[in-house]
Amino acid sequence: MFIGSIVQYIWDIEPLFGLVIDWRDPCEEDGSDCSIIGTRQYLVHWFRDGSRWEVDSRDVEVICE
Repeated sequence: MFIGSIVQYIWDIEPLFGLVIDWRDPCEEDGSDCSIIGTRQYLVHWFRDGSRWEVDSRDVEVICE
């Protein structure tokens, strides 16, 4: 997954698509769940409502890189 990838959130009943706009390595200790368990997190701009929030790579499916 890269900046600019189109992703789908896999835990939503209705399809939720977004654009990866940034990422953070787990070594950046910010107290988040992802830094604690050692997974990279991605900041996604969601098309449905324009919100932005971070997701774990295990929670999205890449549609287009």
